[in-house]
Amino acid sequence: MKKIDIVGSQVSLRLNGIVQHKIIFGAFFTILLFGIIIKRIIFLVFQVIQGSNPKILYQERQVDNPKAFIISPQTFSMAIGVLHTNYTYFLDKTIFTVQGVHRVKQNIFNQTTNQNDEVFTENCFSLVNCTKDHIPEDNLRLYFEKSQLYSHLCLPLDKQLEIEGQYNSDNYQEINFLFKKFVGSSCLDQHSIDSLLNSVYIELLFTDAYFSPQKKHFPINRFERDLYWQSSQNLPKEVNMKMRNNYVETDYGWLTPNLVTDIFPQYSYNDNQIVDISNNFFFHLVVRFEKQKENLYQRIYDTAFSIMSQIGGFTQILLTIFSFVCIRYSQTDLNRSFINQQYDFKQLLMASNNKQLKLSNEKYFHLKFRNQENFIRVAFNLSLLNKIKSFRAFNNPLLIIRNKTLILKILHCYTVNFKSQTKQKIITFQYIFIYAIIFQQHIKKENN
Repeated sequence: MKKIDIVGSQVSLRLNGIVQHKIIFGAFFTILLFGIIIKRIIFLVFQVIQGSNPKILYQERQVDNPKAFIISPQTFSMAIGVLHTNYTYFLDKTIFTVQGVHRVKQNIFNQTTNQNDEVFTENCFSLVNCTKDHIPEDNLRLYFEKSQLYSHLCLPLDKQLEIEGQYNSDNYQEINFLFKKFVGSSCLDQHSIDSLLNSVYIELLFTDAYFSPQKKHFPINRFERDLYWQSSQNLPKEVNMKMRNNYVETDYGWLTPNLVTDIFPQYSYNDNQIVDISNNFFFHLVVRFEKQKENLYQRIYDTAFSIMSQIGGFTQILLTIFSFVCIRYSQTDLNRSFINQQYDFKQLLMASNNKQLKLSNEKYFHLKFRNQENFIRVAFNLSLLNKIKSFRAFNNPLLIIRNKTLILKILHCYTVNFKSQTKQKIITFQYIFIYAIIFQQHIKKENN
């Protein structure tokens, strides 16, 4: 498991062919590091696939010719209603009528005058009673129905009208709704009609839209909105309902740019003014674009290169933190490893735990203690004393015979150094001396 540690202490010189000291503690942090990185990669990829967290840039920019937008019940649902002052709807065509006019202006160059001539075209149309088909979206229809949809007037289902540009553009289009008093034979006399139209409310229900960045494809959410204006036959009002185009540019590319642009208008604001009574209407609604303004939204998703860049920085941060956590522990373990390998403390510790010190191996002591001074230094160690105690050689003549040369060296060291030792070391020499006596007795038996 140590082999996968990448946060271990650096080794200046190679040790057993490796340049890092690897430990299990570091291996655990390495596995944790790779686990976090893989989870982060999966998280980023799923974010791009679902389109839940794009980078958004917003800009309000000037435009001289707002792009045309087609208004129909399928793209822009709208319903117009008239209310009494007691907030009850009425749609009696013998009291008032609503006339729709689609006005188009074009600038055509006149070669005779070398100037542009303004050519106006007006196409009239009638409104119809609203049905549920005029609100194709089920989630919005409920709001319209609560607002008494069937007491309103709507565009014909097959009608498509455009709004475009501004008045000084080469191509300009607007939609007009003229509310006029009914003139002709009616169940009501003119005095009663004038009394009803002396103070009325005009209501406009329509579907507005806003930018929804979490929706990956066609990032637009529609919602319902209503507007009210009070008007009178004696004080006719003209209202300009201003729309604004929204451009959403989305780059869906993983490796190369893949730019897709969605366009949709939304309600911006309205202004109104009192006009002359001679215009023969008591209310005039104009739907047109706002002058010289549009919104631009730019959505940018992570690409393969940006994900790799994020993962690289994220990895460096984690690696720095984990290295800081592991460096002291790894350095301590490295130092201990050096000591164990240099002085072979590890083997001595294992022998101590097993209560087996193989002093019978003369070759082992010759390699470890090449002179008397080193041998005495180790012999005086308390851990060696315990091992000598556990040797139990007093009744083992065969062991003494096999270690004849070694015991002679111990006896010589005892004779030379006994007088200069401390009390603890004297105790150690006492055990050595016992071994020497046993050895001498054994020699005498062999000579006899």
